[in-house]
Amino acid sequence: MEEVRKLLDESSKRLNNIADLIFENFNDEIATAELSKLYDISNEMDSVNHQAKIQQTALTNCKSTLSQVEEPWNCNIQQVFAENLEKENDKKSKNKDEFNKILTKYVKRKKNQDDELDVVEEAHTAIDPWTKQPILQPVQSKNCKHTYDKRSIACITRNRNQFKCPYVGCQNIVTQEDLIDLD
Repeated sequence: MEEVRKLLDESSKRLNNIADLIFENFNDEIATAELSKLYDISNEMDSVNHQAKIQQTALTNCKSTLSQVEEPWNCNIQQVFAENLEKENDKKSKNKDEFNKILTKYVKRKKNQDDELDVVEEAHTAIDPWTKQPILQPVQSKNCKHTYDKRSIACITRNRNQFKCPYVGCQNIVTQEDLIDLD
């Protein structure tokens, strides 16, 4: 049972890692759709986990039943197991949605962190969003009003003329022509 618990913990960590990748790589609309798919996967995992627990309990009960019988070799083991399985299926499990609860809690916590980051980024525009260093040569986008370091922009636009604004939640595409020097 300890090995199963380790597998469940590892599965939960992987769900959280996938949620992280979704938050990091998709805008809000696509992230919502991908998270919905992830929730579907967690529901399937919960269903499999729930059935495994039911079967484990039924098997334990079956062993207990057989240990109490004088001649266990004369028992129909399949029937004893099926009866125990039916009893366990009738019971409601309090941990039926274990993966879903873990994922939901993680996603809520992650979204709250992102909301806090939005506030921090708006309040402290003196840090470049790419290098996380102080902005020494500030330039600002005409469209979204976000500020960047001119050196970062030079590196990013070396091979292309435009880029997606890196600030969390901003969907603007910025071109060289959109930038205003603030010096």
